[in-house]
Amino acid sequence: MTRLINIGLFLAFNICYLEWGSDQSSFLFQIPFTIFAEKKDLLSTLTHPLIIFGFAGQLMLLVSAIRKVPNRIVNLIGWLCLAVIVLLVLLSGLLSFNWRILLSTVPFIVLSVLFFRNRRKKHPVADKVTT
Repeated sequence: MTRLINIGLFLAFNICYLEWGSDQSSFLFQIPFTIFAEKKDLLSTLTHPLIIFGFAGQLMLLVSAIRKVPNRIVNLIGWLCLAVIVLLVLLSGLLSFNWRILLSTVPFIVLSVLFFRNRRKKHPVADKVTT
């Protein structure tokens, strides 16, 4: 189940939608192609924190999905890297009242809930402090 959720998070992250300006829009999976195609000031673009978080988070989730026994910490850090970007996309959708942007973040949010439910089910933590 963890593998399916990781793959789902990876795919849901990539279908997040952005719009800016009057006629410009892109899905998150299209942005790396645009970055590599332009080649002007590539190093400064690749070292931008959001780009690094996106690539690192995707890589961590894919590694966790491929491994036989995924590392819980790597899995959580991968999710966190992608969640930061998705929350920024969600915020931009809320501020611009753009329903397409808002709806594009829903699959990631739903899978995030499943991610933490699955995580809690496999490794329950005592919520109550014993006195």
